[in-house]
Amino acid sequence: MAARRLEDFIPPPDLFTARDDYAAVARRLYYALVEVSGLRAGERVLDVGCGAGRLAAPLLDHLGSEGSYEGFDRDASRIDWCNEHIAPLHPGFRFQTVSVFNSSRQKGTLPAGELTFPYPDADFDLVFLFSVFTHMLPDGVERYLAEIGRVLKPGGRTVITWFLLNDESRRALDEQHDERRGSASNAHQARLSHDFGVYRVSDRARPEAVVAFDEEFALDAYARSGLEVDHPIRYGSWVGREGTLLNQDLVVARRPAP
Repeated sequence: MAARRLEDFIPPPDLFTARDDYAAVARRLYYALVEVSGLRAGERVLDVGCGAGRLAAPLLDHLGSEGSYEGFDRDASRIDWCNEHIAPLHPGFRFQTVSVFNSSRQKGTLPAGELTFPYPDADFDLVFLFSVFTHMLPDGVERYLAEIGRVLKPGGRTVITWFLLNDESRRALDEQHDERRGSASNAHQARLSHDFGVYRVSDRARPEAVVAFDEEFALDAYARSGLEVDHPIRYGSWVGREGTLLNQDLVVARRPAP
């Protein structure tokens, strides 16, 4: 059977806000995921913050008939679209809404820092999150990492994108801030200029809009969750780097096998 066309899985515009071509971004993320994770047919995967199934669609063929996929998201309308257009194409694909919130501005029944993923222990070969931690605050990030460590099988791996603050990225952000200072009506409009210690945000009133984390905080959080980070980290182009795999920084980690 010929591989499915990603152009056939583009949801209506009200379900996504991507500035770029939807299918092109899906391909780029899919290729990056497979490259860094070594994802194989027949494996079981979890897509945290799956949205409207941008990565689910290319995985329909990649995982094969023996593979399985679980995705959850807080947006019920996106999950409904996935259940109508993607889930019927593969018996091992399932999507569900989780009523979680990450800030006082969001609706939901459970804070991100208290969420228990709706899956049993040691259930997945791979857990991935794209553009999730870039919109979360520290308590949610730490809780999610703990849950990822719980639901991964021994030897399983996780792929997560971040904006990581280290000497290089801080220097680049500070230089951007200085460049904008003369033209911006408010210097704090510069990107990620609100510093809260282990993280920075762009908008103090809506902090979850864009969040960058101190790299050491992130690495410590992985370790506390029983996850071992692969090095080198694959840094992204978000602060002006060239020749990167993605815009965001990409971290691969594993639950050690016994």
